Amino acid sequence: MAMAIAILGGCARDTTQRFETMGKSATVEQKGDSTRVTVEGLGANSRVIDIKPQEVMSELAIPRYPGSTLVPGSEQCAVDRDSGDRGCRADLRVNARFDDVVTFYKQRLKASPTTISVGGMRTALMVKSEGLSTRSVTVSQRGGTGDVRLLLLRIERAAPSARK
Repeated sequence: MAMAIAILGGCARDTTQRFETMGKSATVEQKGDSTRVTVEGLGANSRVIDIKPQEVMSELAIPRYPGSTLVPGSEQCAVDRDSGDRGCRADLRVNARFDDVVTFYKQRLKASPTTISVGGMRTALMVKSEGLSTRSVTVSQRGGTGDVRLLLLRIERAAPSARK
């Protein structure tokens, strides 16, 4: 589900796409601002995940970096109708030093960053799991100055007693 939230922000409107890989198929249906992902095959139960835009900053339980701006249309939540698992995401941008942003989130999440630099792009990932909740922040910057991009993500697993 996290992957579905992370990658579907830019899908086209009112489309249906079908993907097949490793014996599984996925159908992505986009209607207006809502997306439904259905995954089935190879002994796996069919999964239906509804993705809808909504205000999520308060649900993320991740502080907003000072001076950052929310990327319009980037706030989304996804719910797995079978398991009850829920994930929310938002994208932010800020003109700041990469290291300052990473330090801010390292302190807030109390999580050590994993950092990689490839081809002029620097990326740091911090993940904090507590119980059934996982929060993550991805910080990226191209070229070493200016525009820093942030992906804030929170996944809430449904309690085992609530699963179908």
